[in-house]
Amino acid sequence: FQKLVQQEPNSALLQSDLGMVFLKKELYSSAQVHLTRALELDPNCAVCYGNLGYLKTLLEQYPEAQTYLQKAIQLQPSEPKHYFNLAVLYEKNGDYGNGARYYRQFLNLLPNKDSEIGRKVQARVEMLKGQ
Repeated sequence: FQKLVQQEPNSALLQSDLGMVFLKKELYSSAQVHLTRALELDPNCAVCYGNLGYLKTLLEQYPEAQTYLQKAIQLQPSEPKHYFNLAVLYEKNGDYGNGARYYRQFLNLLPNKDSEIGRKVQARVEMLKGQ
C-alpha cells in the first residue's frame, strides 16, 4: 500500500485505505494521519469521512466521530455502513434510542435483511428497546 501511495500521493481513497490498514493494526495515530490527509485531498469523500468517524469512535472521541459520520451520510446516504457506524457510536455513548434508530436505517438499506448481519442487527435493535 505504501508504495502505491508514494506513486499516487494525491489519491484520497488510497490514503484512506492506508489509514484503515493502520487502524486494523491498532496504529491509531498513523491511521489518523492518513485519514485526515485523505479528507484534505478530497473534502467530499464520503468513505473518508466514514472511516475517520469510525476511528474517532474507537478512540471514544464521540462528538468528532458523530460529525464525521453524519457528513458521510450526507454525502452518501445510500451506504449502509455509515448508518451502522453511527448506531454503534450512539450505543457506546449511551444514547440507545438513536442507536436503535440508526440500526433500523442500516437494516432498511441492507439488500438482504435475512443475512447473518441483518439478523444480528435486528436482535440488537430489540435489545436496545429494553434499555
